[in-house]
Amino acid sequence: MEFNSVQTQQIKQNMRLFTERLWPNGHIPDEFDVQYRTDDNNVLIYQKQLVCPCGSPQIIEKQIARLTWSESDDTWQLFYVENNKWQVWPDSVPGSLTAQLKLILDDKSDRFIFN
Repeated sequence: MEFNSVQTQQIKQNMRLFTERLWPNGHIPDEFDVQYRTDDNNVLIYQKQLVCPCGSPQIIEKQIARLTWSESDDTWQLFYVENNKWQVWPDSVPGSLTAQLKLILDDKSDRFIFN
């Protein structure tokens, strides 16, 4: 499956909203970046952080969420990372991409904050 232009635009728009939710004051710290990447059946949400161990800057990257598309059901399922393992989002019901991204945007826990 390849994402069509409408889906890609929707992903970009939700990336902006997602970033604004992480940093409500509108200022994204220079060392952070949130980005969506797409592969065959997934939307992968990453967070990047610049770290400087022993004086040499490095970027570390962490997957914080994954939306997986089921071709047979034509629905999306939301997963997040906890203890370095993918977990199904609590009470998540497979649905549209917009509905699943809204779950992320409306989340009040800290499961999408880099740590």
